[in-house]
Amino acid sequence: MTKDIARLSNGEEVSPLLYQLDKHGGSFWEDAACRTVGDPDAWFIDYWTADPDELWRMKLAMDVCNKCPIKAKCLEVGLTDPEIKWGIWGGLLPGERMLMKTALNRLGPFGRQAVKNAMSMRDKLQKLQDDTEKDRKKNDQKD
Repeated sequence: MTKDIARLSNGEEVSPLLYQLDKHGGSFWEDAACRTVGDPDAWFIDYWTADPDELWRMKLAMDVCNKCPIKAKCLEVGLTDPEIKWGIWGGLLPGERMLMKTALNRLGPFGRQAVKNAMSMRDKLQKLQDDTEKDRKKNDQKD
């Protein structure tokens, strides 16, 4: 797969993933693990590849997503932005997001809001768990 390059408004050349993150703005993107970890092009690998190296890069990208503090917000963008058809967003491949979009469309406005609320709650619970683990580690170091 050829490496695509995009330009931010300041002229900086970046991968398509970082371009999309910048386009959506919002301070939450500063916390995105993919901004600073791994190979940004790994989020846009050809999904038909059988190349073990490419598959490994894709797996590593998805591992980064699964530990990302803004995974739910990223998935929300991946599900709601009509321009986003490719790439890993919120830890999901395009086909997985397509299935979710179909299900979300069938839910109607109330159901979609319930899903958003649930995703937000998962973020809060993950943050609580992360904060608790940090506090526990700090206390263990003091002892």
